[in-house]
Amino acid sequence: MAAIEQVVASALLGMSAVTAIVGGAGGVPSGSSSSSSTASPASPARIRSEHFEVGDGLDGADAILIETDQSEDEPDLSGLGGLPITGLTITCRSGTIAGATALAQAVKHNGTTPGTGLAGYHLVVAGPPSQTFDIVYESSACAHTPRQDASERHFNDEVLTFTVINDEPV
Repeated sequence: MAAIEQVVASALLGMSAVTAIVGGAGGVPSGSSSSSSTASPASPARIRSEHFEVGDGLDGADAILIETDQSEDEPDLSGLGGLPITGLTITCRSGTIAGATALAQAVKHNGTTPGTGLAGYHLVVAGPPSQTFDIVYESSACAHTPRQDASERHFNDEVLTFTVINDEPV
C-alpha cells in the first residue's frame, strides 16, 4: 500500500497550478534561477513529507509540507475493518502572505472552476491491489513561523486540513 503522503504528493504534481509555484519533479520552479536547488525525479520539487528543507519559503521558493495527523481503521463491507480514514495537514509556506494564500488556493482548487484541486478530490491508484481515495477539505488557518535564523523575520504559512478516506472497491 502506498503511503498517503506519496499518493497526495503525486496528485499535487499532476496539478498545473501547484507545479507552476513549487516546480515539478526534477524541474526548476518558475521564477527561480537554474542555480537554485532542484529536486531529483525521485524527490518532487519543494513538496515535502517529513519537514521543510533549508531554503523552503525563502526568495520565492514556496513549498508544501504533507503530514498525516492520525489514522483510524474503519469497518469494511465484511465488518472486519482495515480501511483507514486519515487526517491530513498540508502546510503551504511562502515568504509572503499573498504567496502562501496563492499556493493554498492552488492546492485546494488547482486554478480551475469548479476546481480539480484537493478540495473534494477522488483518486484511483492502480494496483494490485488498486486503491481509491476520497479527499475532503476541512479547514484552513494562517500561521507565522519564526525563521530560526536569529532574526525577527518569519515564514507565512497557510495550514490546510483534509480527511482522506480509503474507499473499498465494490
